[in-house]
Amino acid sequence: MKRLPLIFLTILSTLIYMSCDPDAMTVNDNTKYQPGDIIPVTYPETRKDTTIIDDFFGTKVADPYRWLEDDMSSETKEWVQGQNDVTFDYLDKIPYREEIEMRLQELWNFEK
Repeated sequence: MKRLPLIFLTILSTLIYMSCDPDAMTVNDNTKYQPGDIIPVTYPETRKDTTIIDDFFGTKVADPYRWLEDDMSSETKEWVQGQNDVTFDYLDKIPYREEIEMRLQELWNFEK
């Protein structure tokens, strides 16, 4: 059962690759992308806390992102929301996304 995510990612990446048109691709905002073009992404700023340093048997290890472990803090929630905004904006620009979703539903929604 642990292999399911790997299988899912393999199938999804194969479908995305197969569905790409070698000609120019148009996305929702009318921007044309050629295969291999990079969709610009601007990630939210991630704060580094340089004050947290653990000492493991004499070896000092910095943990600048420990503040992200507190998933109930407003700062972490804000950071996660920013990451989600970037992710979904990028995913919305992928051509053929709806077609891939429909094809996956066809493959997976069979009588059981």
